[in-house]
Amino acid sequence: MRDNDVGRVLDLLNSWPLDRSYGKLTWDRLVERLGESGRTWSRQTLCVKTEIAEAFQRLKQALRGGDDNSPQGPADREPPMDPALDLLQRKLENQRAENEQLKRVLRGHEERFIRYQYNAQRHGVSIDELAMPLPPSPDPSSVAERMNKRIVQ
Repeated sequence: MRDNDVGRVLDLLNSWPLDRSYGKLTWDRLVERLGESGRTWSRQTLCVKTEIAEAFQRLKQALRGGDDNSPQGPADREPPMDPALDLLQRKLENQRAENEQLKRVLRGHEERFIRYQYNAQRHGVSIDELAMPLPPSPDPSSVAERMNKRIVQ
């Protein structure tokens, strides 16, 4: 599963309607919806990706109506007055969740950069050597293909 595939799954989860028009949210239902758009993966493949598993759990919680242990139980909650306001609140929650996800990814990249920088210095590789441009490629598409193969592995 590639990063852009993870993004597709997260987009589907972020746009999942809270009115249950897709039915009850289950891993099987998610796999089914993904199958309608082309590629599909097993529940196990989706669960392995922490971003997907976390987004799935957040959505399940939102569909349940939030925190059931709150002093104001789910039956006591007032329905939203304005559907447009409800939609905007949902979009805001999705954006906040996406921001948190991107912050975690950024922290991971920063940690990897620091590790690479440390190892490069430890093995005597200078900043100038690291900053050297790549050699020209006879076919620019071959570079993209090699990069895609590296990402998949």
